[in-house]
Amino acid sequence: MAVEGPLSKDMTTLGEYLQTWKLKLSTTKTVSAILQLNNKEAKRGLKINFNNEALLTPPSTTPCEV
Repeated sequence: MAVEGPLSKDMTTLGEYLQTWKLKLSTTKTVSAILQLNNKEAKRGLKINFNNEALLTPPSTTPCEV
């Protein structure tokens, strides 16, 4: 889960920004996604949290091709 750590840290930074400007993130509408070149990693779901709530992660069925 090396990918989720930095993304969760970025979500913490985003949370601080939202709090500063008195904004609110809709966790029921926010979707996390990442592009992977590795087929095995592309099919794995992400586990990203924001304020102890999991963000939706649609399963990726098509890996990126270069």
